[in-house]
Amino acid sequence: ARSGLLSTNFLKQRYSIIRPPKLALAGGACYNTHRLAMVPIVQSAERLTVDQKDVGSSPTGHPGRWPQGHFLFWLLLLLMTACGLEMPAAPTAFATQPLPSASPIAPPSPTPSPVPPTMTPSPLEGLRIVYSTPGGLWLWQAGQTRPLTSSAADSDPRFSPDGEWLTFQRDQTLWGLHVQDGEARPLVTPDYLSLIAPDQKLRLGAFAWMPGTSNLFFTTLQRTPQGWEPRFDLHVVDARLGQPLLILPNGSGGIPFFSPRGAWLALVRAGEIALTATPSLKPRRVFTFKPLPKFLPTLHWLRDESGFVFLLPPDPSQATPTPEPSSPYPALLPTQWWGISIEGKARRLGEFEAERFSIATPVVSPNGDQLLYLYPYRKRGQHEIHIRDVLGNDLFYTSYRYGKIAPLTWLPDELHFIYWADSPQSLWLAHYGEPARPLLTDLNIDALLLADETFFIFRHGSEIFLQTWKGERLLLIQGSGEEVDVFR
Repeated sequence: ARSGLLSTNFLKQRYSIIRPPKLALAGGACYNTHRLAMVPIVQSAERLTVDQKDVGSSPTGHPGRWPQGHFLFWLLLLLMTACGLEMPAAPTAFATQPLPSASPIAPPSPTPSPVPPTMTPSPLEGLRIVYSTPGGLWLWQAGQTRPLTSSAADSDPRFSPDGEWLTFQRDQTLWGLHVQDGEARPLVTPDYLSLIAPDQKLRLGAFAWMPGTSNLFFTTLQRTPQGWEPRFDLHVVDARLGQPLLILPNGSGGIPFFSPRGAWLALVRAGEIALTATPSLKPRRVFTFKPLPKFLPTLHWLRDESGFVFLLPPDPSQATPTPEPSSPYPALLPTQWWGISIEGKARRLGEFEAERFSIATPVVSPNGDQLLYLYPYRKRGQHEIHIRDVLGNDLFYTSYRYGKIAPLTWLPDELHFIYWADSPQSLWLAHYGEPARPLLTDLNIDALLLADETFFIFRHGSEIFLQTWKGERLLLIQGSGEEVDVFR
C-alpha cells in the first residue's frame, strides 16, 4: 500500500478488525460494467434487550425500608396541596414498536399506492425501482407506482448512478428517459451503427454513465464467424439530445469504467487496460495481460478514486501443477488479484487457489480490499467460503455441499456479506467470528436486488419485497416481470 497502489487510509480503516484464524469467500466478472459499521447489524437490537434486562434485574432499594428523605417529601406534598398546586406529571415512556407487515400494494395501476402509515420512512427514502410488465416499464417510488413506457418490447432497464436517468432496449435501439420528466427518446439506433460501419454488422456493446452528467459512453460489437466480438471503440451520447458521437476509434477505446465521482475513466480492451482523466480523454496504457477467450476483467474502483482493483483467472491452456501423490485430483491454478493507482502503478495484491473462475468468480468488497471466493474441498465433496484481504489473510468461514453454497454480495460496511446455501431460498447474513443468521427460508428468491445496512430487497416470482434485518417484511410491488433495477 505504501508503494502508491492503494491509499494508506483505506488500509487503516480495515485490517485492525480482521485478524482471526482461517476463513473463506466468492464473486464474478465479464464484459458488462456494473453496481457495517463496526457493530454487527443484526445483533444491535438483541444486545439492547439484554442490556435492559441486566439493568433491571438488580433491586435499587431495600423493600423493608423507607427511602431517605421521605419526611421532607410528605411535608412538601402537604404544603402544595394546601396552596392548590399540582404535582408535576411523571414523564411519559415512549415505547418503540417493531415494524408490522403491511398490506400488499395493488398490482400496477395508474392510481398511486401510498406507503402504509406504519412503515417507517427511512428505509424507503430515496428508493426507486423500475420493473418490466406486459404493458411496458413501471416505476415504484415513495410507495407509488406509475407507468414509464407503454411498449411490451421494452426491456433491460437500468438507472444512471444518480438515479435521474434510465436506459432501456426497444427494437435494437437504446432509449433513455429522465425519471421525473418521463419523456423517452432514442439514444443509439441501428441507423447510427450502420452509418459508422456500413460494411459491417454492429450492435451496441457495454455502456456506462459518466457520474454527475447526462452523458452515456458505450462501445460496439461486431459480428464475426466466431460470434459477436468487441471492437474496442468508444462513443458518447447526451441523453438530453440523443445524438451519439464517436470519440475513440477501433482499438483505442474499450469497455468503460468510471471512477465514483467521474474524475477518471479506465478502458479495458484485448490484453490491456488504459487510463485517462475525463477532461482530457487521452487514455494511456497502464497494464497488459494475456488475452483469454471470452473474458475481460471487471474493474472495481476504490471509493476515494485513488485506483481500482481487478482479478485475472488462470489461463485455461496452462498446464496444471502436479498434485500431491496422495490426492486423486489435479491441483488448482492460482487466480491473480491486481491493483492499479491513478498514477498508473500496478501491484499484484495476491493470488489464491479457487474454484474454476466460471463457477465461482470472486466477489470483491466495495472498497476493493477484501474478496469472497469458493474453495473446492473435493475430498469431502464440499465448497468452502473463504475471505481474503490485501494483507494476505485467508480466512475460512463455512462450507456446504459442492455446488450448493455461494456468496452473493458484500454489505457497504465490508464486515457483513450475504450468501445462500442449499438453494436460493436459504439466505444468510454472515460476519466473521459469528454464526451466520438466516434471513429468508420461507420463500424462493429469484433475485437479490439490493442490500444495505438496514434492509434488503428481493424478487419472488412477480412480487418484490423489502425485508429488514430484524425480519419485518413489506410487499412493495405485485405484477413485476423478471427485469428489475433498483436505485438508492
